[in-house]
Amino acid sequence: MNGFKISGRPAASINGYCMLVDASLSITQDRIKVWTSGTVKLNPAWTFTDDAGHFHAVSDEGEPLPTLWRKTTPCDDPGHDEECDGGPVYYVCRVCGETVEPGWIIDTPPGVTFEPGLISWTLTVALASDDQPTEFTRSGQWVSVRVAWPEVEYFGVGSITSIRQTPCRTSVIEVTGSGPLGTRKP
Repeated sequence: MNGFKISGRPAASINGYCMLVDASLSITQDRIKVWTSGTVKLNPAWTFTDDAGHFHAVSDEGEPLPTLWRKTTPCDDPGHDEECDGGPVYYVCRVCGETVEPGWIIDTPPGVTFEPGLISWTLTVALASDDQPTEFTRSGQWVSVRVAWPEVEYFGVGSITSIRQTPCRTSVIEVTGSGPLGTRKP
């Protein structure tokens, strides 16, 4: 999981209610582990002569297999619809129709990569209890948020996850969202 946290006294608003508050914004993004099967490409050194004596090779320019037709096995799977692209691909000589298997080499080996996953964020604001607007009274309430630090402004939609009072007559409101926050220069 990748993430960062920024804290300070930004200009902030929840549902348009503006406040200058102590705030922190934590943004995290999951990383999804993906196993790849690797990829192959035509072997540029491959050549082949079929049973009828027709020469086949990979071209350096233009159509990579100019002497072969690329065919697709008809899709006869009853679970597929009319938009099915068909079954396995195979190649045949353009002259005699003999099936020819071109030479392939590994382009990228199998392995593990990490793809970006879900983005989540939490905005925590602290303000004097007397400053708390009465509309922020319940957890689960969907709100619009906007937080502007001098170098960047974040905005988005989240849900109030908690409202609590501290012993020093301060209200702490926590808003959580999933999905990206908008950003812009203030």
